[in-house]
Amino acid sequence: MKIVRFNWFTTFLLIVLFGVGAFGALWRLDKPLLWADEAETALIGRNTMRFGYPTPWDGTTLVTQQEGADAHQIGDALVWTWHPPLQYYLIGISFKLFGESPWSARVPFALFGFLGICALAGAAWTIGKNARFALIVTTLAVFSVPLMLYLREARYYGLLFFAGALVAWGLAKIRRGEAGAITMLGVGTLVAVFSNTVAGIALTLVAVTFALWEPRDRARRAVQLLAALAPTIMFAVGWLLLSDPLQTLNRQIAGQPNVPTVWTLLENYHRSFFPPLAWAAIAFLLARPREKEDEYKWIVIIAPLIVGLTVWTIAAVGLPPFTRYLLAAAPFTFLVLGYVLWRIFEWSGVVGVLMIAIVAGTTLATNLPSWSREALTRAHGPFIPQEKVSYLPQFIAELQNPFPGTLEAISVFLKHAAPEGDRILTNYEREAIIFATGRNVLGAKEDLALRPQWLIPRPNPFLWEFETIPPQYEPFVLDAPNTLVENSPELGEHYFGTPPTQPPLVIYHLRRAPLKDGFDPATLLRVQDSTQSQIEKLKNEMISRHDDETVPCGTVRRSNEVMSHFLASRCGRSVWGSSSALLVAHVPKGTQHSSRLESNPHSLCSTDSGLNPALLDKITNDAFCWK
Repeated sequence: MKIVRFNWFTTFLLIVLFGVGAFGALWRLDKPLLWADEAETALIGRNTMRFGYPTPWDGTTLVTQQEGADAHQIGDALVWTWHPPLQYYLIGISFKLFGESPWSARVPFALFGFLGICALAGAAWTIGKNARFALIVTTLAVFSVPLMLYLREARYYGLLFFAGALVAWGLAKIRRGEAGAITMLGVGTLVAVFSNTVAGIALTLVAVTFALWEPRDRARRAVQLLAALAPTIMFAVGWLLLSDPLQTLNRQIAGQPNVPTVWTLLENYHRSFFPPLAWAAIAFLLARPREKEDEYKWIVIIAPLIVGLTVWTIAAVGLPPFTRYLLAAAPFTFLVLGYVLWRIFEWSGVVGVLMIAIVAGTTLATNLPSWSREALTRAHGPFIPQEKVSYLPQFIAELQNPFPGTLEAISVFLKHAAPEGDRILTNYEREAIIFATGRNVLGAKEDLALRPQWLIPRPNPFLWEFETIPPQYEPFVLDAPNTLVENSPELGEHYFGTPPTQPPLVIYHLRRAPLKDGFDPATLLRVQDSTQSQIEKLKNEMISRHDDETVPCGTVRRSNEVMSHFLASRCGRSVWGSSSALLVAHVPKGTQHSSRLESNPHSLCSTDSGLNPALLDKITNDAFCWK
């Protein structure tokens, strides 16, 4: 590469790109609520600060998603061994400093993710001493929506990306003979193994191999490398002995990797980070080497090695095919892709800028062919999303107005309706509800025998599902979709906004159990500024499906005219006035519970939590003549 140093203009561009990265990673981390995996991390992080070690047991609540196989008894202590401990200490320290909230749970990982972007820019500059190449690589990272989704999670994903970027920078320094390389390798591999053992070991093995491959001053470097990697090696061995991963995973390492899992991982990885056609461009470039430009070749080799070894290990131990495990390889992938685009830019500036815009700002280069999408859909059902031309507009809209989601609706409802001591049973995201509400939430199918006061059925293909709801329970139908994992970072599971048509969320209450003292659905409405157009929109949204006996607890959207006709047919008069609004819902036959919500239109606006004021659909009007 030709040396192109930073001038005032390229330095300004790099600062702008860092600003974009900080905005994407750190803006509005308070919304939405923590979903299942994030809440698991938060609860164990809270316990870590309390007891000094990661534990799923706080004396009253046991956190588990693997029926207890995710922790081991060591003496009198129950130690969490499903994941390494670094993320739990980080989140616990953040809770101590800032209090417990979704923002404080996510901010340490987002900060590490942003530092990873800065380290990636440093690695790109060190490789070729070319400001244009560094700018291209940084652009790819900060405009990558899949990467930003991972960095915004209260989970180890930001740590893995940071570790991979630091290792890439260290290897680039070794190639250049610059100081600080061994320290970067030591810190990067240690953070990786402390974050995710499988990904960390794969990253360490490949990094050490390439660090020793460089012939210049190899003997001295080997001694330094051994000293720097000693903590990483000791922790990795100790952790493997402590956690006993084969017992924890309850699987055996296969002699050959699982081919469908490998294929799915590679498909998902390319769809998120690397256009498949770029491999053809790399083959073309490698066949036409330019004089004294071999700085990039080691990156072209090391990136697929890290991805391949990690994919093989994941498939061998039977982990699910999630791209999150490959985040340590993502910095190397951005470097390879950035090199391809830099070579195009050097050939033609106009074509290069166009290609950078297509790759960084759209999915045109990463969309899978139709036959591949169909195969993945057959294998994984609803987890493959509708391909979009670009996810950037949706991501920006989500940052401005986060999708409140199912958990927000559950949390607000329980805080207002459920007495403090009530038992709540759900089949998914138990930990998320515990963190959001502090309530006694059960998660085992057998707990139904305890006659919990509340049942919250969720669509859950992973654990168990409610077969039937006992007749002793009455439904509260909320005007919120019953989604699965609305804040998962995986593209196939993430909801950027209101999802497609889905059944409404239904929460069941034991008929004879008391509701919270003073419970009034009107308390869910908070007075804010409103406009008549907002009021009219809400009027159009609120209607019961009581007249459709085939779907007794569903909701539909009707116009004001149809709503007035419906109310008149039930009550013999029109009760829809210009100064008040009613939320109505189906009440099962024989139910005596009835309550009224009549609110001033100035209250009919979005709440602070972002929920639709028509959240409750279990409200009836006293004038209704239920037979």
